[in-house]
Amino acid sequence: MDDALQQGIAAFHAGKLDEARKYLIAAVRQQPENEHAWGWLYRVAHNDQERSECLRQILRIDPQNEKAQERLAGLTSAGSPPPSTAEEAATQGPRPVDPSAGADSDSDPASQVDVAAVVRWQYIAFVAEFVLFFPAIYVSTYILHSESYIGVVPAAMMIAIGISSIVNRISILRPRGYSKGYTTGKTAVLFGGLELIVGIGLLLSSFLPILQQAIRPAPSGPSVPDGFSTVFVVTQPALIALFQYRLIQIASITGMIVGLIGCAWFGVTLLNKRPLPKYAPAFVMLIVISAVWSSLNDDYLLQGCARLQSWYDAGQYQIAQGSVHVLHTQPAGGHDKGDMLVLGTAGPGPLEVDYFTDTCAYKTTIAYNGVLTENAYARVYYADTGEILRIDLRNK
Repeated sequence: MDDALQQGIAAFHAGKLDEARKYLIAAVRQQPENEHAWGWLYRVAHNDQERSECLRQILRIDPQNEKAQERLAGLTSAGSPPPSTAEEAATQGPRPVDPSAGADSDSDPASQVDVAAVVRWQYIAFVAEFVLFFPAIYVSTYILHSESYIGVVPAAMMIAIGISSIVNRISILRPRGYSKGYTTGKTAVLFGGLELIVGIGLLLSSFLPILQQAIRPAPSGPSVPDGFSTVFVVTQPALIALFQYRLIQIASITGMIVGLIGCAWFGVTLLNKRPLPKYAPAFVMLIVISAVWSSLNDDYLLQGCARLQSWYDAGQYQIAQGSVHVLHTQPAGGHDKGDMLVLGTAGPGPLEVDYFTDTCAYKTTIAYNGVLTENAYARVYYADTGEILRIDLRNK
């Protein structure tokens, strides 16, 4: 972006409209094909005639600019000079605005991004990183029971700032000693990319404990007898349940944070007497959906899985071995008790395998291709509750 244009925008946001006008007139003289410069000059035009001229120059550069077309039509209907014809606009070149006209202003640009809005939003997200850090500590420590998730909120804010910087080519990140409050162009994209990479890295590191648990080897437990193969152990579904629970919690909390930040930003927009964007209700829906999703994410299953895993790790189970005899088969559609099984002649009372029970114990019934079928020779590790923690099948 040209220096004169940058200085003009900065002066505009500082409320120095006359100074901004001087720089913006210089900018359009230096770069008459710069639509962005004409758009900003439109904002400091003194009267409708000057605004019309700025809009005609924008349409000369971009005849498809609908906002400029609408504003020019509005000014024309209000009695300002008629716009130039297409041929005149293409041949006569730009006509800088006369700096000696009377005073007035307009609140909206003809085109381009509202720099002040982008910078303000990024500063809000930056402050939110620190303001929400302490609630994040509480949620991570006392609700999620792991300090690893403290970085989720800062990561979400970093990602938001990074994406905003790249998309808008404006960033509040700037080199040390830089006089302006933000950077633009390629520099902003570079800083935004760095912010995005750091945010994604921090977010992934928050999931690292779960990933480590998911890839760690299962507790060895008792060794597999010769001639047998382990076909089920409670560790794997317990880890999957933990991952799903944590993932839903983190996604819900992140969704609520993003929704609240969006609503806060829309509040600032209303205070500035600007119209809300059409997608504003989506942020409210995001809060509602995230809250409902979080409330439905009951930790009942997780607690049950943790209990079964602790029994297995501590060896608190019994072992039955022998041929499986099926006393009852659960239909695929349910609405009946589970498969009822006994092992051998001296085994325990019937063990029930119910496909429709939320548990990390073995629950795959015969109707769903379960392995405990009639006459299968198995070694079953089961808790006092009758829940199956591990199954070893004899090799055929």
